[in-house]
Amino acid sequence: MVKQELTPKEASLFRQIFKLYETKQYKKSLKNADQILKKYPEHGETLSMKGLILTLLNKKSEGYEHAHRGLRNNLTSHICWHVFGLLHRLDKNYNEAIKCYINALKYDKENLQILRDLALLQTHKRLFTQLVNTRNILLQLNPKQRQNWIAYALANYLNGNIVASEKILTTYENISKNDFLGNYENSEAVLYKCTIIMELGNYIEALNYINSLEYKVVDKMSIMEIKAKCLLKLQKKEAIAEYIKLLDRNSENSEYYIDLARAKGLKNKNEVIDTNGLKQMYIDLEKRYPGSYVAKCLLLDFLSGDEFKTAINSYLEKLFEKGTPSIFISIKCLYSDKEKKDIIQNLVEEYLDNLYLKKDILCGIKNGTKNNDPTVLLWILYFLAQHYDYLRETEKALIYIDKAIEHTPTLVELYLTKARIYKHSGNAQLAMFFLNNARKLDLQDRYINTKCAKYMLRNDCNKEALNIIGLFTKTNIIDGPIDDLVDMQCIWFILEDGQSFLRQKKYNIALKRFETIRKIFNIWNEDQFDFHSYSLKKGTFRTYIDCLKWEDNLFLHPYYLKAAQLAIKIYVLLHDHPDLKNNLNYTDSNVFNNKETLKQAENIQLQNNNLNNKKSKENEKLDFDDDPNGNKLIQTENPLQDALRFLLPLQSLTLDNIQIYILGFEIYFRQKNYSQALKCILNAKKLDLYHPDLHLQMIYLKKNFKNILESQDAEEIIQKKNEIFSTDITEYDLNEEFYKYTKNFSAYHVLSYIKSLVLINELSHLEEAIVQLLSFNDITVFREAFDIITEDRLKSLFKKLILEKFPLATGFD
Repeated sequence: MVKQELTPKEASLFRQIFKLYETKQYKKSLKNADQILKKYPEHGETLSMKGLILTLLNKKSEGYEHAHRGLRNNLTSHICWHVFGLLHRLDKNYNEAIKCYINALKYDKENLQILRDLALLQTHKRLFTQLVNTRNILLQLNPKQRQNWIAYALANYLNGNIVASEKILTTYENISKNDFLGNYENSEAVLYKCTIIMELGNYIEALNYINSLEYKVVDKMSIMEIKAKCLLKLQKKEAIAEYIKLLDRNSENSEYYIDLARAKGLKNKNEVIDTNGLKQMYIDLEKRYPGSYVAKCLLLDFLSGDEFKTAINSYLEKLFEKGTPSIFISIKCLYSDKEKKDIIQNLVEEYLDNLYLKKDILCGIKNGTKNNDPTVLLWILYFLAQHYDYLRETEKALIYIDKAIEHTPTLVELYLTKARIYKHSGNAQLAMFFLNNARKLDLQDRYINTKCAKYMLRNDCNKEALNIIGLFTKTNIIDGPIDDLVDMQCIWFILEDGQSFLRQKKYNIALKRFETIRKIFNIWNEDQFDFHSYSLKKGTFRTYIDCLKWEDNLFLHPYYLKAAQLAIKIYVLLHDHPDLKNNLNYTDSNVFNNKETLKQAENIQLQNNNLNNKKSKENEKLDFDDDPNGNKLIQTENPLQDALRFLLPLQSLTLDNIQIYILGFEIYFRQKNYSQALKCILNAKKLDLYHPDLHLQMIYLKKNFKNILESQDAEEIIQKKNEIFSTDITEYDLNEEFYKYTKNFSAYHVLSYIKSLVLINELSHLEEAIVQLLSFNDITVFREAFDIITEDRLKSLFKKLILEKFPLATGFD
């Protein structure tokens, strides 16, 4: 089609469209576009701009239609391609957006805006090689703009070319010395370049550089740290003075103490070279920083015998007399040493005895002294309750906490500790009861209410937990508190809620919760896009790089891993047992899905669409969830394909987490992608040969191996099988070999052995395995093992042994 050329009048209107678009006056911009299209209905660039504006006004389908028409009418217009790229970017379809920008640049190679937009997308998609080229073009087009130099240096750094990054920054400094002012942005540029020089191992150069430009740097703490690190790497004695200066500013940073020991030649990495010298250093530092918790802990960790007893006695006496609630937390790290644990126990019990030396008179901690503060007794009882709970001596712990409650019945922390004692004893119901009592003492305390809600969820009291959390959420939300919790991205609650519903076998709502977590993490991943341009403008280069590194490992967050693991478990169940789709035995009573509410939601959407967008959030449609209970999610026709949505973000990372391969095997094996499944097993073996989940999968693979030999890639499978199993070992022998080697590793290893026995139907060894499992103290694993065993005699024996170990435990029926 022949391109339509605009008259000067319409050309002026077209330029106004851009200005109005940039100031977010979309309706006025749309009016101008319509005015042009009345006279030139097939003008491609106007059609494209109208499509973009309609999309921003929440008329997406109509917007795309106009953009397509515009592009068809003018395939050689950089504006049409740029607009189409912007539409793809709005849809987060970044790969297509990049293609559109590249096409746009074919027709306007020096368009700065398109180049900037392309650079942002290349950064977001980690296309660093292409990013270097784009940033280089921007620099050549506008070498006077400082931001282009920094951006080009950053691009080279991200691409792994640190030497080039340092040279670019040096070149810019040389040609713009007069402009190098001492503001925050330039300060960060100096520090960024210094870190680059240090990464290259040029510590002398880094030290000289930071000394020459120190007066221009705002962040004085970073200067001190850089100097200290450089001097330490160069093995200069001056490093000692620098680390002392750092400790004078922050005596709670444990890294400073470790590096100071290295600077003095007392330690080499984690190896102690001079024991006496290190001990004297910690003694001197503890005296220099008497208020430092870290200084005291490092000294206590290093001392032993009578020296430790004297030091810990002084530490405990001071804190008890001061009335510090967190005494136990501060010294819990010392309990890994049995001798120190016994010394602490004997000392605190001696304090308690000293308080009762005289009848009807509360004495002091020290023998024969007076005490005018009754709270000393309270904190000693509180400490002993926590101490014995840590040792899992539940009876003693309860005696001490009850005495503490009798002494001060209004202290929230006491009931909280009592709840924890019951939780550790295996009685989740009583734990919830006492935590709820604690909550009633201070109904406005968000922490205690949150803790109570968590305990309720672990008792599968979902509605009660939601009501408590609802005290701290918005009240005018259509879907109740859960909708606001999702909006606030309260992941811990959503995850705990999902786990609770999974235990109750309410798979639809459990899957809904895990899917919500996946969406939240995707939002966090997308949110980084705004920082690609923001960080360059603000000059926060070091923080920006840290942010990118954090985002690169975002999906390794424990919450996402747990949600992915449980969601995949449900999808695997749906694949293995399709009839579960019909078991929709839960409807969230807090979600109103009647016609009146649906109508109300539609009205809210309509009103929202009519708002003039003064803020970006006002431009978005109100998200109304048409599947609040996960009924549509669970009706999936391809559960394994849906499970991959949770796995794929993990596979794009550095694969040094064994759970990624374990989850991958569960999916690929059922998809009959046996080559990929066996590859997961091989990769997992490289990371942890004796991982309990991996062992169970190897038993499963061995048991079902005959069924997979019929696949097309049988030759490759046999080759990988020989790599996995070194000999033609049976499932039984493989399991026994694993148990013999790992039975003392952890409760999870014994549990894996028990699961494998059930899988291969070798039940004669179950009783021995149960006895071995009870040598550990993990009540959670006991519950899982108890549910696996079906034989009545063994179940009865297991229950008896558990209750001997945890007499207060419940849930073994």
